[in-house]
Amino acid sequence: MRLFDPEIRPEGIGPRPRRRCNAWFRPGESLRLIYDVLRDAPRPMTTREIGERMMDLKSIAVSDDRQRALIQKTVLASLNRAKDTIERVETVGVVGWWVR
Repeated sequence: MRLFDPEIRPEGIGPRPRRRCNAWFRPGESLRLIYDVLRDAPRPMTTREIGERMMDLKSIAVSDDRQRALIQKTVLASLNRAKDTIERVETVGVVGWWVR
C-alpha cells in the first residue's frame, strides 16, 4: 500500500463490514427456487410474481410490506446475477423474466 501512497496509515483503515445472513434463503437457494418457478411458467413472470410463488413454496409468512419488499429485492438481485441463463423480457411498461 505504501508503494502507491507513502502517507497511508494502515492502522487507520477499519475492517470491512460483514454482511448479514439472509433470514429466508440459504446461499444459492434463492436462485434454485427461481429456476424451479420459471421452469414451470407458461409466460414471463414479474419479480413480484416470482417472489410470491417462492414465498408459497417456502411457506414464508410475510407480516408486512417491508418484508415482502426485502424478499423482492433478494429475488431481483438473484435474477440480475443470472444474466446468462435468465432472460429479461420487457413488455409495455412491465419487466418479466424467462429462462433461456
